[in-house]
Amino acid sequence: MNSPPKLAQALLALSIPISNREPILGDFAEEYVRRSKQTGGSAQLWYWKQALLSFPYLIYGRIKASPMAVQVLLIGISYLIFLAWMFVVFYLFRLIYTTNIFKGHILLALSVRLLIESTGFIVSGALVRYGQTKLLPARHKKSLKASMGPILLILILLAVPTMLEYFSAEGLILKRYLLAKTIAIFPAVLLGAYAVQYFSQRSNK
Repeated sequence: MNSPPKLAQALLALSIPISNREPILGDFAEEYVRRSKQTGGSAQLWYWKQALLSFPYLIYGRIKASPMAVQVLLIGISYLIFLAWMFVVFYLFRLIYTTNIFKGHILLALSVRLLIESTGFIVSGALVRYGQTKLLPARHKKSLKASMGPILLILILLAVPTMLEYFSAEGLILKRYLLAKTIAIFPAVLLGAYAVQYFSQRSNK
């Protein structure tokens, strides 16, 4: 066969930016023809192998070339990590409550829980800002203001579920805890972002 496998070729085409698609696909096709003349059927296996191995790197390059795609990816990863952290905290405190360590000290228990959850907020802001300093153009690295949009979005994504939980909660103590949690999100996320910005600027001096 003188033409590469259509599905593998389509997989490569999807991951290659339009500006570079023709020459890259052409190089792969030329090598495929050369190998098919020498080894026959094994050329298809080679082409599939190259397509599957190249796909993650080409996708990464394509995402990195688009600031918007980078921002969306960073927000998504940060939010997923935060959800995983909240899942761990929830089950940790569920286990602690069964041991009666905080028996009769519900306020202390909620305060400790809020403190631990706040670390998740700090990490969320730090992850978004760290990714921005590593993957975005220079203007985003130098100024936090230039990249504030995604940080504000992660703030909203973290705050809205807690606010909805607050309005549906019963009991004054639980409502106060959820209100404190909502308020803590904003300074904690900004603290994480500013900490990364500060250390990034210091390392560049």
